[in-house]
Amino acid sequence: MRLLPFGAFGWGRSNAHAEAANIVSVADFGAVPGAADATAGVQAAVAHLPKQGGATLLFPPGVYNFAAGTDVALRIDAVEKLTVDGRGATLNLQGKTFPAIFSNCDGLFVRGLMIDWPRPPFSQGEIVSISPGGWAVDVRIDDEFPVDGSERVEAITTHERGSVRMTMHGIDVYRVVETVTLAGRQQLRLILKRPLPLHLGDVVVLRHQVYGTEAFRVFGCKDVRVDDVTVYAAPGMALLAVGSTDIKIRRFRVEPRPATTRLMSTCADGLHFAWCRGRIDIRDCYLAGLGNDCINVHGRNLVVAERVDARTLVVDRPDHEPLRDTDLVAPGDRIEFLDYQSFAFLGERQVVQAIGKRLHFNKDLPDSLAPGDFLCDTTEVASVTIADCEFPGNRARGILAHRNTVIERCSFANQFYEAILILFDTDFSDGPTIGDVTIARNRFHGTGRAEFPRGAIRVRSLVAKPNGATEPMPSVLGRGIKIVDNVIIDSGESAIEIGEARDVQITGNRIERRTGAAIVLQNVRDVRIDDNLCHPPAALVVHETPVGEVRTRGNGGLVT
Repeated sequence: MRLLPFGAFGWGRSNAHAEAANIVSVADFGAVPGAADATAGVQAAVAHLPKQGGATLLFPPGVYNFAAGTDVALRIDAVEKLTVDGRGATLNLQGKTFPAIFSNCDGLFVRGLMIDWPRPPFSQGEIVSISPGGWAVDVRIDDEFPVDGSERVEAITTHERGSVRMTMHGIDVYRVVETVTLAGRQQLRLILKRPLPLHLGDVVVLRHQVYGTEAFRVFGCKDVRVDDVTVYAAPGMALLAVGSTDIKIRRFRVEPRPATTRLMSTCADGLHFAWCRGRIDIRDCYLAGLGNDCINVHGRNLVVAERVDARTLVVDRPDHEPLRDTDLVAPGDRIEFLDYQSFAFLGERQVVQAIGKRLHFNKDLPDSLAPGDFLCDTTEVASVTIADCEFPGNRARGILAHRNTVIERCSFANQFYEAILILFDTDFSDGPTIGDVTIARNRFHGTGRAEFPRGAIRVRSLVAKPNGATEPMPSVLGRGIKIVDNVIIDSGESAIEIGEARDVQITGNRIERRTGAAIVLQNVRDVRIDDNLCHPPAALVVHETPVGEVRTRGNGGLVT
C-alpha cells in the first residue's frame, strides 16, 4: 500500500495541521509490534494526546496484538485535529474487543490501518450429517477455524467454495440454532429450532456474532476522513458512523484476508451511516464477502406520542423502546410528518426547542396530525456520493440508501439480494422518504441470487405488517429518481423495479439476460422511459398506475 504524504490530500482545514502536528508514537509508550498485548502502550499514548491544537497518533509498521477481554483497543474522545497514522500497521483483535472508537472529535483523519481477527468471528465447513427430519445437522469445520463446542451460532448461510458468492437460491437464516455441541474433532452438531433445506456437502458459514463489535465506531464527530484502511474481519460492521457530520472515505477495503480460505469478511455491514449530516463522500472503495449490506445510509423515524398544544409534541420510538441520546432531535432540525395509515405527506416544520421527547415547533402543526403519525428528521439526512467503488459479492445488498444520493461508475456483482435498494419502510424505521436519487453509469452482473425475486435496482416504499410481511404504501411518496446509462446483465429478476414514486427518469440503460421483466413499475406518476436497450427483448410491466403517467420513447427490445 502506497501512502501519500500528508500534504497531497488537499481536502480542507482539518488536515492542514497534519504536517506540523505533535507526533505521539505508540512505540514510545511500550506498544511493540509482535508483543502479546499492545493495549497498555496504546492507551498510554492516547492519554498523552493534546485535546486541542492538532496531533498525530503514530503506529510504526508491524502487527499489534490486543488480548481477549480488552474493552477497546483505541478509544479517543473530544480531540481536535487528530490524525491516526497506521502506515500499514495491522491491529489483531480477539473476542469482542473494539479496535477503535472515536467520539466527539472535530477534524479526524484515519489512514493506513489494517484490522483483523486472526480467529474470525465465524466458522465455515461442510454438512456431513443430517438427522431424519432435519432437526440435527453435523458440520465438519475447516481446520483454519478451531472449535471446541462452546461456540454459539447466530446465523447460517450457504456459500460457494473459493469465492465471495453465496450459493444461488441458498440458505440465509438467523436465530435458528437451539444448541451447539462438539460431535468430534472439528465437528459441530447443531440442534435446530426448525428444519432447514440443507444437503450433504453444502458449504456453510456459521456466524458466531453478527452485530455489536465494529472495527471502527465514529460517534458525534465532525469533518472526518478515512483513507487506505483495510478490514479483513469484524464481529459487527467495518465502520459505523452515528450522528456525525461531513465524512470522506477513500480506498476503504473490506475483504476476506488474502492467503486464507475465508468465505466472509465482516459479519455485518461494511460502511454504515446512521443519522449523519452534511455530506458523505465515498470513492474508490472495495467491499467483498460481507455478512450484510456493503454501504447503508439512513436517518430515522419517530412517532407522535402526544399532541400537547398547537405547536408542541411528545414523540416516541416506533417500537416504544426508551429513547437513546442518538434518538433525540436538536433545535433547528426540520421534521417531515406522515399520516400513519395512508402515509400521505402532512407537512414540514422546524424545531425551535427540544427537551428530551418534547418538541416545540416554529409554526402551528398540521390540523390532522395525531398520535401514531410518523416524524422524520430530514436535517440529519446527509447528501451522499458513492463513486468508482467495486462490490464483487456479499450477503444482502450492495447499497441501501434513501435520499439525496448519487451512485455512479460503480460495479456490482453477486449480491444475494438487490445490488441497490432505495427504500422507505416502517419495519426498521430508518427513513427518510425517498427523494433525489441518481444511479448512473454503473455496471451490474449476476445480482439477486436469493430464491425470491430481487433484481439489480429496486426503489420502493413499504409498510411492515404485524405478521412480518410487507406491502406497498398507498401514497406516492418517492420523487426525483434518475436511472441513467447503466449496464445490467443477468439480474435475478427484473432489472429495475420502482414503486410509489413520481418524477422518474429511466434513460439509456442496457439490460441483458434478465430472468424476469426488464422494468416493473407500481403506483407511479410522471415516468419517462427513453432510449433503453433490452437484449433479448423483455417486458415493461406497469401496475396500479393511471393511463398516461408512463411515457416511452426510442427504446429497443422493451415490450410494452
